[in-house]
Amino acid sequence: MILSISEILIKADKLAASDTRAAVDYLRANNSVLLQTMFRGAYDPAVVWTLPEGKPPYKPLESDYDQQGMLYQECRRLYLFIEGGPIKDKTKRERLFIELLEAIDPADAVLLCAIKDKQLPDTMKHLTSDLVLQAFPGLW
Repeated sequence: MILSISEILIKADKLAASDTRAAVDYLRANNSVLLQTMFRGAYDPAVVWTLPEGKPPYKPLESDYDQQGMLYQECRRLYLFIEGGPIKDKTKRERLFIELLEAIDPADAVLLCAIKDKQLPDTMKHLTSDLVLQAFPGLW
């Protein structure tokens, strides 16, 4: 079973609360393009989201179907929502973001909403930019 990106970050945060080295090792062991994209989206000043701040008006996915891996598939579309992306129409861009949120695991949707506001959720307060750079030097 694949872990969702939010599950990985929750476990890494718990490890970071008591053992930074263990958290760094865990992040490295679970490294993926999506994991690095999430950290860059949250902490890299060069990544500028072109979406309004705050929680978008979306309906979290209510399905018995396991959607934990869906964000891995949708990661390729995140460039649509950052500065320099091809979609210039604000309404269309926001509608596509809401559709994305409604298609992924609800915990990943909460995570993605926080990341577009250049932070991680409050429940992940130990995953600082310094810790991320220890795990992935030169990420930004």
